[in-house]
Amino acid sequence: MNVDVIIRARIEGELVGKVLEEVRRFDREVAIMGIRHMVVVFEGGKTPGKIRLRLDDEEEGLAYLYVDPEALRGDYRLALWRELAVINAVNDPGLVQIWAVPDEYTGAPMSRELSVALLRRTVDMLVAKVDPMELPRAFDPLDMTLLRGARAEDMVAALALDVPLSLEMAGLTDLGREVYANKVKGKVPPVYDDFREFVKRTRNYVSAYNYLSMVANL
Repeated sequence: MNVDVIIRARIEGELVGKVLEEVRRFDREVAIMGIRHMVVVFEGGKTPGKIRLRLDDEEEGLAYLYVDPEALRGDYRLALWRELAVINAVNDPGLVQIWAVPDEYTGAPMSRELSVALLRRTVDMLVAKVDPMELPRAFDPLDMTLLRGARAEDMVAALALDVPLSLEMAGLTDLGREVYANKVKGKVPPVYDDFREFVKRTRNYVSAYNYLSMVANL
């Protein structure tokens, strides 16, 4: 993949080099999606503090990665990797079936929320395959452990935050189970433990939705 740089904001050359290095870590995933040329644009003001990716509407194989320098003040790698991983998640048919809402489920209760939660788990699964330790370092279980209900809404909200599940989906079973056991297990309802195991095993939107319909009266 060819990478070009456009600088429209004040930024240190060292930071530019570090961002390009992280982009290169996703060479394989980006190439699978047919992206042959990426332009990394450093600019501020339009979406302050953000990193976003856009595929070119006219030229096939061209993508633009927009980086606001404000987003690079802290540990920006996870945000950058997630943005790059989305390319794969939304284009690979094998991954799309995990999170995409089939036509017959469009408009159904919680259909969109479940889709977003499953997409987040899919994206983090791809990130975990590139660097297995970044997700555990960034994982904050607090919001997840506040969800103590057994309603479909609670389980979907917990799924959206369940970073350890993505580790397990990426094949890092021991690491994912360790993080979950140490930080989450016992602080969420047992019915959620069963749900996350089902999601990990089936990796399919329809299966997950139907499971919720049965156990949580969706």
